[in-house]
Amino acid sequence: MPRLPRFLAAGLLLFAATLVLSALLASGPRGLIAAGVFVPLWYVIAVLNAWLGVVWAGYPVRAEIAVFGLVFGVPAVVAVVVGSLYSPEVGGGRIWFLWAAGVRSAGYSVAEELPILLANAALPFAVAVVAWRVLARRRPAAS
Repeated sequence: MPRLPRFLAAGLLLFAATLVLSALLASGPRGLIAAGVFVPLWYVIAVLNAWLGVVWAGYPVRAEIAVFGLVFGVPAVVAVVVGSLYSPEVGGGRIWFLWAAGVRSAGYSVAEELPILLANAALPFAVAVVAWRVLARRRPAAS
């Protein structure tokens, strides 16, 4: 079995385990607590997987970045959506993004919170693109 489906299955199973543990141990919005524990943990695991893929397995960085997006993104999105669905104390499935919890709990309007959400998404992407271009310029041309 290729490694991408294995990692996707592992991510979904790990989220299911955090969801069960939060249902047994946590008080409050259990689904969002499970997502809040799972997403950073899964990010570290996905980064380690990408690093091992480049360093030990010899995959190209460009290919590993695409795989990282799927390996991290799919289970993280599932965790946020399912976590919001299983948190009736917070909104019963009406919260589809983690930033919406900030809008609801802190009383900010969506217009105030949306630029922050966009900056949080755009800045890391921009830094990654700039770093990739800088590294591409430093590499000697293949002859």
